[in-house]
Amino acid sequence: MLEAALGTIDHEFASDNSLVIDEGSGARVHEFLMAMNNDERMIRRIAHLHGTFNPADSIILSIEDYKDAYGLNPTDEADQEKNESKLRFRLLWAVLATRRVVFIGFSMDDPYLNKILETVSEDLWTWNKSTHFAIMSISSKDAEISKNKSETLNNEYGVSTVFYEDSDNLHRGLDQIVDEIHEACTVKSQPTADQVDWLEEVNRSMEQGIDDEN
Repeated sequence: MLEAALGTIDHEFASDNSLVIDEGSGARVHEFLMAMNNDERMIRRIAHLHGTFNPADSIILSIEDYKDAYGLNPTDEADQEKNESKLRFRLLWAVLATRRVVFIGFSMDDPYLNKILETVSEDLWTWNKSTHFAIMSISSKDAEISKNKSETLNNEYGVSTVFYEDSDNLHRGLDQIVDEIHEACTVKSQPTADQVDWLEEVNRSMEQGIDDEN
């Protein structure tokens, strides 16, 4: 499980590192985002945007489920304010706006996700500037279609495509490229409790200095 791979077995709340998103989970979403900033006081969690088998009623599958979850009608610009009021929309906007995301095993054909990518791009970025990555298969049969799709993703959503060859539809190349990414990447250590306390003390001193000047 992803939760087990997260490696929080030494944490006091290790069993609580799964986050199922719903409109009532705002506080836990806040903790999730803070943990992404290496705040060791927050529990690191795996966020399940579309639910899990437990509870089964959290799973999002149908078109109506998606509309209810995101408030999105990808073809209706008048729904934008309604879209942005939904917690899932705001969470994805925050992650896509502040993190470099790697999409794995995802077709990038989801109109809801693409609408959010489009919104972030319009809000923050210059077109044709790559920010995220999508790892996708390519073969001689679909090379032209895949390259055209890659160009669209880059130009419209800031997503660069990393291809792996898949001539037999077994996706062996995916294992290899994930292994190469693992070898190339290093994980930065989280700040210690002493470092966090020191940062807070510096911040308090700065605020006090500003108050004294006023």
